[in-house]
Amino acid sequence: MPSFKTRFFDWVPLLADGPQELDIALMRFSCEHPPTSIGLGESLHKDLERWYNWKATLNFKKQLKLLLQWAWIHDGLPGKIFINKAPAFTKRVDLLIELWPKSKFIYIERTIGHIESIEKSIKSFNKEFGFIEYIDDAKEDAKLTRSFILEKWQITKNLIPKNNLIVVNYEDLINKPIKTIENLKTFTGVSDI
Repeated sequence: MPSFKTRFFDWVPLLADGPQELDIALMRFSCEHPPTSIGLGESLHKDLERWYNWKATLNFKKQLKLLLQWAWIHDGLPGKIFINKAPAFTKRVDLLIELWPKSKFIYIERTIGHIESIEKSIKSFNKEFGFIEYIDDAKEDAKLTRSFILEKWQITKNLIPKNNLIVVNYEDLINKPIKTIENLKTFTGVSDI
């Protein structure tokens, strides 16, 4: 992989000899995990639909568990919890609960600028990691992606035990960050973020 002074979508350094993103690692071991399609220049919302309906194999579950354990070892500390922010798992809460029944979930609800953010991510991710130029209409794909995510979230959130889910308003995170982070720390049991 080439080195970048910053990643296009969030300006964090991405070095060829440094630790890679969890999403990229997931893409490397399975074409079943979104956003594989973006790397191939295809529609994200279609990829999410396929991911949502896909019956995960036992082998995939074993690999997923192993990969996330590796990620925790790499990024975690003894006695600390591991936080995974891969958006595609919003659609596969069932897998996470099956593999980690005590998982807690933080759902960030966003309305303002969400479609634009998804559109930018599609374009940026393809530019940074794509093998083939993105051929779809990114704005339309972003609208369909957001609609699909919101529709399926109404179903998947019901799988989460009540005390293991907190919904955060994105605008609160931006406008009241200290209070919002304190609430998240209380919810997760993290003493210091």
